[in-house]
Amino acid sequence: MAMDPAPGPATPVRIDAPAALLAAARAWTGPGPLPAAAPPDALGTLGPGWPRALAETVATAWAVAEPDRPPPAIILRLPCGTATGLALAALADWPAPAGWTLTLVFDGAAVPAAALESLRHRAAALGVGVEGAPSGGLEHAGGEFRQGGDQP
Repeated sequence: MAMDPAPGPATPVRIDAPAALLAAARAWTGPGPLPAAAPPDALGTLGPGWPRALAETVATAWAVAEPDRPPPAIILRLPCGTATGLALAALADWPAPAGWTLTLVFDGAAVPAAALESLRHRAAALGVGVEGAPSGGLEHAGGEFRQGGDQP
């Protein structure tokens, strides 16, 4: 697997499947939580239940793969584009597992400020962050990706 050149410490690992997150978590030795980001259209293509399924699958697999050590904390950035309805469904489905931080990242130029503020209010009860990133893609929603398992 090729590594991207010199990613910074906050560069999220691209997570497109539970196996990619498990591999990244097992390899993670960095300080602080493992920064991870879903692919740009994960919410639309994989559905609002994907973050929950990801967290549950990784927890189950971790217990088998690494029974003698705790998993790292994980910060998962979920690009939402303009899909506020799907984001609400993801919030309703999110179990808020210990050690996980979910951040919903919206196209700030296309989502009305009032809608973002309403989402922030609902998300806060679950400890979920909401950001309105500039339009232009995920590179504005959490940095460039590096491949799962690669680390700084």
